[in-house]
Amino acid sequence: MATYCTAAEALAELEGVDASAIIASKSLSTQVTALLSFSKLRLDNACGRDFDAHTGTVARLSGRGSNVLVLDHYPVITLTKIEECSGAGSAETYATVASTLYRVDFTNGIVYFIANLNRESAYQQKAQMFASGDLNYQVTLDWGYATPPDDVKMAQAHMVRSTILSRIASADKSGEGSVQRIQVGTWSATFPTGSPYAGEIQQSAELIAEVVHSHRNVRL
Repeated sequence: MATYCTAAEALAELEGVDASAIIASKSLSTQVTALLSFSKLRLDNACGRDFDAHTGTVARLSGRGSNVLVLDHYPVITLTKIEECSGAGSAETYATVASTLYRVDFTNGIVYFIANLNRESAYQQKAQMFASGDLNYQVTLDWGYATPPDDVKMAQAHMVRSTILSRIASADKSGEGSVQRIQVGTWSATFPTGSPYAGEIQQSAELIAEVVHSHRNVRL
């Protein structure tokens, strides 16, 4: 499975940390590597999206009788074509919408019909819209990220860091006392509040939460 940060980048966030309490059976490097797939899934879940590159996606969308078509997938890398669909089953037909009639907001995944609306005829104006219908448009596109955003890579590294620190904190008997649990999406870390790492775990969790808020899929 692809990962956003590398094991080396995650380990760099743990530089100077005494991990002797948790490396009896597995090295720190082994534990960090094992957490990469887990943390990516948890980060994707929290954001309601992933940050991989997707090619050749074919998506069906419903027109709303307006000059806007909102894509479920974004950011857009390349929009190959938009087709208006009619009929059903084996009788379904596809009419390609000329690319000169629309422009694409690649960052936000929104298509705008830009044909001239300054017409006297209401019928002609209606013809310049994406027609209303149930899944009546088919879009072929590449979308996502060729390279994950830097703050997403950092959030994953901090997710791994917090998990390792919570393990160390739990293994460190000097931190025994009440237990604190922090959670972002389906990821969580539990640790003794008296641990010397408690503050660092909390700071990493706040950073992760900020990145999730910034990249959250608002179309869920």
